[in-house]
Amino acid sequence: MDKSDYQLFRWSVEMHIAESLGHVFANDPAVRDLTNRIMGEFVKTLAASQVKQSASKRAFFTFRRDRQSITPSWALRKPGTDSRLPRI
Repeated sequence: MDKSDYQLFRWSVEMHIAESLGHVFANDPAVRDLTNRIMGEFVKTLAASQVKQSASKRAFFTFRRDRQSITPSWALRKPGTDSRLPRI
């Protein structure tokens, strides 16, 4: 979300709060305080989801197999070969 989208969203939230509280002006300190709290929580939640997404993406791309683990036998066969057929 870029800055202009955030500003439009904030103004929309502020107007909805002002309308629901019955205030005529959105510049009322109570409306400003409530909007600041809501948008602060929104930004924290958005940032946390971005951090979580980037961490999972980094973990996926930097995956390394443990060299001490035993490789299953099916992983060593060529795809499409049947295990019941004798190997040549």
